[in-house]
Amino acid sequence: MMVASDTSLYTNHISAVTVRKQCYELFKQEYPETWQKILTKFEESTHYTEAGKTVGQRQQMFHKSAKRFTQSASLDPTA
Repeated sequence: MMVASDTSLYTNHISAVTVRKQCYELFKQEYPETWQKILTKFEESTHYTEAGKTVGQRQQMFHKSAKRFTQSASLDPTA
């Protein structure tokens, strides 16, 4: 019985990985010119929610991200 359960979990994992890959490919097709910028901005935004950061570390990260956002906006009006 334990083997069937393990196999089921493995099958679900492969299925989830396949779905994730397909979604990623569709995302890149939908946003061919900006998908990398979108992912970069998303990654930067997730840093604000990381646990275990000190106030100083969060403040430094905020200023760094704000500078990047400002630079990005001034260089590319569509960003």
